[in-house]
Amino acid sequence: MGRLRLRAGELALLVILSPPFSGQVLELTGQETDTKTAKKTQEEAIKDSNLMKPHFANGNRAMQDAQAIRQQLQSGTNDQKPALLTKMKADYQTAITEYE
Repeated sequence: MGRLRLRAGELALLVILSPPFSGQVLELTGQETDTKTAKKTQEEAIKDSNLMKPHFANGNRAMQDAQAIRQQLQSGTNDQKPALLTKMKADYQTAITEYE
C-alpha cells in the first residue's frame, strides 16, 4: 500500500509540474497565425513582383537602346549626333521612369 501511495504521489507531482495544455493550444494558434501572415506576405510580394516585371523589362530595353546609340555616336557623323543625342537622352529618361 505504501508503494501505491508513492506512485500516486509521483503522478500528482507529474501533473503539477507539467505545463498546462491550454498554453500549448494558444502557442499552436499563434504559430498558425504567424504562418498564415508569412504566407500572405509572401503572396503579396510575388504579386507585386509580377506587376513590376514589365516595368523592369521596359527599363532594360530602354537602357540597351541608349547604350547602342552611345556606340553609334562614336562612329556617327556630326550631322547625326544631335538626333542621336536626343534619342539617347529620351531612352535614358524612359529607363528612369520605368525603374521608379
